[in-house]
Amino acid sequence: MEALTLLEDENDDVLAMDDATKITMAENYKELGKVAFQNKDTETAFRHFTRGIKYLILINPKTASVSITERKNSLLSLLQNNAANCHILKGNWEYAIDLLNSVLSAERENVKALYRRGIAFMEIQVGPEPI
Repeated sequence: MEALTLLEDENDDVLAMDDATKITMAENYKELGKVAFQNKDTETAFRHFTRGIKYLILINPKTASVSITERKNSLLSLLQNNAANCHILKGNWEYAIDLLNSVLSAERENVKALYRRGIAFMEIQVGPEPI
């Protein structure tokens, strides 16, 4: 994992990056988040997952290619789902539900998102809104 490096420093202009670089950055943060999560460092994992999300939401859907858009959407759902899981582990039920609703708006049958949202709803004892 030492070989995984990020292109970013705090002064990089994300808006100036091309879409492929934004995807690469998000993928790198996903991998860093997975490692942190496996090491039971939920807060660092969450930080990495949300940084990855930041890169993806800055991809302009009007100018992105079909392949970039497909990769972005898939990766965005995965990162949001993982970030929501971090919220669940910390007991931040409402934040988890918000993220999971975003996943489910793009992927109605995402089993992990449905399951995790169900757990969060059970914890706060409210029913889900229709999708």
